[in-house]
Amino acid sequence: MMTGRSQDEAVKVMRSDLRVRTLRLATGTYFISFVTGSDASGPTFDDALERLLPSGDVVINLEGLGNDSARAVAAALRESGRAGDSRGRVIVVCEQANIRGLFRLWGLDRQVLIEHSLDDVFRYVLGRAWLASLAHAGGAPESARPEG
Repeated sequence: MMTGRSQDEAVKVMRSDLRVRTLRLATGTYFISFVTGSDASGPTFDDALERLLPSGDVVINLEGLGNDSARAVAAALRESGRAGDSRGRVIVVCEQANIRGLFRLWGLDRQVLIEHSLDDVFRYVLGRAWLASLAHAGGAPESARPEG
Protein backbone atom coordinates (compact mmCIF):
# COMPACT_ATOMS: atom_id res chain seq x y z
CA MET A 1 0.00 0.00 0.00
CA MET A 2 1.35 3.44 -0.96
CA THR A 3 1.53 6.10 1.69
CA GLY A 4 0.28 9.61 0.96
CA ARG A 5 3.86 10.77 0.53
CA SER A 6 4.85 8.03 -1.91
CA GLN A 7 1.67 8.67 -3.93
CA ASP A 8 2.60 12.38 -4.17
CA GLU A 9 6.12 11.43 -5.28
CA ALA A 10 4.72 9.09 -7.93
CA VAL A 11 2.48 11.87 -9.23
CA LYS A 12 5.43 14.30 -9.44
CA VAL A 13 7.49 11.76 -11.36
CA MET A 14 4.61 11.18 -13.78
CA ARG A 15 4.10 14.93 -14.28
CA SER A 16 7.57 15.19 -15.74
CA ASP A 17 6.46 12.70 -18.38
CA LEU A 18 3.39 14.70 -19.44
CA ARG A 19 4.28 16.43 -22.71
CA VAL A 20 2.07 19.03 -24.31
CA ARG A 21 1.44 21.09 -27.38
CA THR A 22 0.11 24.58 -27.05
CA LEU A 23 -1.91 26.65 -29.45
CA ARG A 24 -2.97 30.27 -29.15
CA LEU A 25 -6.46 30.92 -30.45
CA ALA A 26 -7.39 34.18 -32.18
CA THR A 27 -9.21 35.22 -29.00
CA GLY A 28 -5.91 35.17 -27.09
CA THR A 29 -6.84 32.00 -25.21
CA TYR A 30 -4.15 29.33 -24.98
CA PHE A 31 -5.08 25.70 -25.57
CA ILE A 32 -3.02 22.89 -24.02
CA SER A 33 -3.33 19.33 -25.32
CA PHE A 34 -1.35 16.30 -24.25
CA VAL A 35 0.76 14.26 -26.64
CA THR A 36 2.11 10.75 -26.34
CA GLY A 37 4.32 8.35 -28.19
CA SER A 38 6.66 9.67 -30.86
CA ASP A 39 4.88 13.06 -30.76
CA ALA A 40 5.82 13.56 -27.09
CA SER A 41 8.71 15.93 -27.68
CA GLY A 42 7.14 19.21 -26.57
CA PRO A 43 7.48 21.02 -23.26
CA THR A 44 6.31 19.42 -20.03
CA PHE A 45 2.88 20.28 -18.68
CA ASP A 46 4.46 21.99 -15.65
CA ASP A 47 6.60 24.21 -17.91
CA ALA A 48 3.64 25.14 -20.11
CA LEU A 49 1.47 25.84 -17.08
CA GLU A 50 4.07 28.11 -15.53
CA ARG A 51 4.54 30.00 -18.79
CA LEU A 52 0.89 30.33 -19.80
CA LEU A 53 -1.10 30.90 -16.60
CA PRO A 54 -0.06 34.54 -16.28
CA SER A 55 -1.02 35.13 -19.94
CA GLY A 56 -4.80 34.97 -19.64
CA ASP A 57 -7.34 32.24 -20.32
CA VAL A 58 -5.91 28.71 -20.62
CA VAL A 59 -7.85 25.67 -21.82
CA ILE A 60 -6.52 22.28 -20.68
CA ASN A 61 -7.89 19.36 -22.65
CA LEU A 62 -7.84 16.14 -20.60
CA GLU A 63 -9.38 14.10 -23.42
CA GLY A 64 -7.53 10.84 -23.87
CA LEU A 65 -5.65 10.98 -20.56
CA GLY A 66 -5.84 8.07 -18.16
CA ASN A 67 -6.78 8.45 -14.51
CA ASP A 68 -3.18 8.70 -13.29
CA SER A 69 -2.23 11.36 -15.83
CA ALA A 70 -5.41 13.35 -15.12
CA ARG A 71 -4.60 13.15 -11.41
CA ALA A 72 -1.12 14.51 -12.17
CA VAL A 73 -2.72 17.46 -14.02
CA ALA A 74 -5.02 18.12 -11.05
CA ALA A 75 -2.05 17.99 -8.68
CA ALA A 76 -0.11 20.47 -10.82
CA LEU A 77 -3.05 22.87 -10.84
CA ARG A 78 -3.54 22.55 -7.10
CA GLU A 79 0.15 23.09 -6.39
CA SER A 80 0.46 26.04 -8.75
CA GLY A 81 -1.81 28.08 -6.50
CA ARG A 82 -2.60 30.19 -9.53
CA ALA A 83 -5.50 28.25 -11.04
CA GLY A 84 -7.97 30.81 -9.71
CA ASP A 85 -5.78 33.79 -10.61
CA SER A 86 -7.64 36.86 -11.82
CA ARG A 87 -5.34 37.27 -14.87
CA GLY A 88 -7.40 34.73 -16.73
CA ARG A 89 -9.53 31.68 -16.42
CA VAL A 90 -8.37 28.08 -16.41
CA ILE A 91 -10.86 25.93 -18.28
CA VAL A 92 -10.56 22.14 -18.10
CA VAL A 93 -12.18 19.90 -20.71
CA CYS A 94 -13.08 16.61 -19.05
CA GLU A 95 -15.66 14.09 -20.18
CA GLN A 96 -14.91 11.50 -17.46
CA ALA A 97 -17.17 11.84 -14.40
CA ASN A 98 -14.59 10.23 -12.08
CA ILE A 99 -11.97 12.83 -13.02
CA ARG A 100 -14.45 15.69 -12.55
CA GLY A 101 -15.16 14.15 -9.13
CA LEU A 102 -11.46 14.33 -8.27
CA PHE A 103 -11.40 18.02 -9.19
CA ARG A 104 -14.42 18.58 -6.90
CA LEU A 105 -12.84 16.54 -4.08
CA TRP A 106 -9.69 18.66 -4.22
CA GLY A 107 -11.69 21.91 -4.43
CA LEU A 108 -10.42 22.70 -7.91
CA ASP A 109 -13.96 23.11 -9.22
CA ARG A 110 -14.04 26.43 -7.32
CA GLN A 111 -10.86 27.60 -9.06
CA VAL A 112 -11.28 26.32 -12.61
CA LEU A 113 -14.17 26.07 -15.00
CA ILE A 114 -14.83 22.41 -15.85
CA GLU A 115 -16.54 21.79 -19.17
CA HIS A 116 -17.69 18.42 -20.49
CA SER A 117 -16.77 18.94 -24.14
CA LEU A 118 -14.69 21.01 -26.54
CA ASP A 119 -17.95 22.44 -27.94
CA ASP A 120 -18.80 23.84 -24.50
CA VAL A 121 -15.32 25.35 -24.17
CA PHE A 122 -15.43 27.04 -27.55
CA ARG A 123 -18.89 28.44 -26.81
CA TYR A 124 -17.53 29.91 -23.57
CA VAL A 125 -14.29 31.27 -25.08
CA LEU A 126 -15.95 32.76 -28.17
CA GLY A 127 -18.86 34.17 -26.16
CA ARG A 128 -16.48 35.82 -23.70
CA ALA A 129 -14.44 37.32 -26.55
CA TRP A 130 -17.60 38.60 -28.21
CA LEU A 131 -18.78 40.26 -24.98
CA ALA A 132 -15.33 41.78 -24.44
CA SER A 133 -15.32 43.25 -27.94
CA LEU A 134 -18.77 44.74 -27.35
CA ALA A 135 -17.69 46.15 -24.00
CA HIS A 136 -14.62 47.78 -25.55
CA ALA A 137 -16.80 49.27 -28.29
CA GLY A 138 -19.24 50.54 -25.66
CA GLY A 139 -22.07 48.37 -26.94
CA ALA A 140 -22.55 45.90 -24.09
CA PRO A 141 -24.67 46.79 -21.09
CA GLU A 142 -22.73 47.07 -17.84
CA SER A 143 -24.20 43.77 -16.53
CA ALA A 144 -23.02 41.86 -19.62
CA ARG A 145 -19.39 42.98 -19.47
CA PRO A 146 -17.01 40.12 -18.70
CA GLU A 147 -15.02 40.09 -15.51
CA GLY A 148 -11.22 40.25 -15.56
